[in-house]
Amino acid sequence: MGREFNRAFDKRQISDYSHNFIIDRKEAEELLLSGKNFVQSLRNI
Repeated sequence: MGREFNRAFDKRQISDYSHNFIIDRKEAEELLLSGKNFVQSLRNI
């Protein structure tokens, strides 16, 4: 799960400082699903 957050963080950094950054729908959905899974795992603690 840490790799997914690193990947999401990298994409966020690039998008913040690049005027023409575009993420494709598939990658965005994968990152969103990873985030949702992380939140759900925290709720189960």
